[in-house]
Amino acid sequence: MDAEQALQRANELLRQHQLPDWTVRLDHARQRCGACHFGPREITLSRYFVQLNDPAEIDATILHEIAHALAGLRAGHGPRWLQIAERIGAPLHTTNHSAAMPAPPWGLRCITCEAIVARRHRRSLNLDHVRCKHCGTEQGVLRWERL
Repeated sequence: MDAEQALQRANELLRQHQLPDWTVRLDHARQRCGACHFGPREITLSRYFVQLNDPAEIDATILHEIAHALAGLRAGHGPRWLQIAERIGAPLHTTNHSAAMPAPPWGLRCITCEAIVARRHRRSLNLDHVRCKHCGTEQGVLRWERL
C-alpha cells in the first residue's frame, strides 16, 4: 500500500465510523505508527510506517486511532477505549511491537567498555540522564557515533 492508498483507506474508515469532520495526514514520526490529535480533529500516520508495513498492519493502526477519536480525549487506553476498539475491530493492545520502523542511525557508545548505551534518531546534546550501566557515571565516557 503506498501513501496515497493509505490516506484513501483512512478516509474510508473515518467515514465508515461516522467521523466525517476528522482528517488524516502523514507525518515524519519514526518511533510511533500513528497518533490521534483532538484539537485539529486529525489522525496522523507515520510515512515510514506506511512505507514499511503491509495493508493489514496499516488498517489496524488506523482503527486504533479511530477508537481514540470515538472514545474521546480523556479515555486513553482505558475501559471506554477498550470497549470501542473491540466493537470496531481495532487491536486491543496499546503498543505495536510487530510493525517495521526505521532503525535509529545514531548510537551512544561508552568508550570505556564499548557498549552501546542508547540508540536514537537524532543526537541529543543533553546527556545528563544517560549513563553506561556497566561503567556508571564516574568511569563511563559517552560518545555519539553513526551506526
